[in-house]
Amino acid sequence: MAKQRIEQYLEERLTTARHTDGVKFSLVNNFRESWTDKKELEIGPETRRSEALTAVSLADKLAMIITASDKARATMGYSENEESEDDQS
Repeated sequence: MAKQRIEQYLEERLTTARHTDGVKFSLVNNFRESWTDKKELEIGPETRRSEALTAVSLADKLAMIITASDKARATMGYSENEESEDDQS
């Protein structure tokens, strides 16, 4: 009964108080069964691109890694058949 009165008081403070951050904090943390803190996020183009890549199969992901590795080796001056000194040991 006391907890319900406190919750009711805090709910009233949401509409009458000037600064409500503390009231919201108390409601979210002390009355979790009826109060939650929800956040909405705007998904930008980079996130959308990243989400699209998660739908790629494992085989396709491995192919992308191999392609990127080959491009990196070519950029660094390695040929496909050439091994680095670390690979030879």
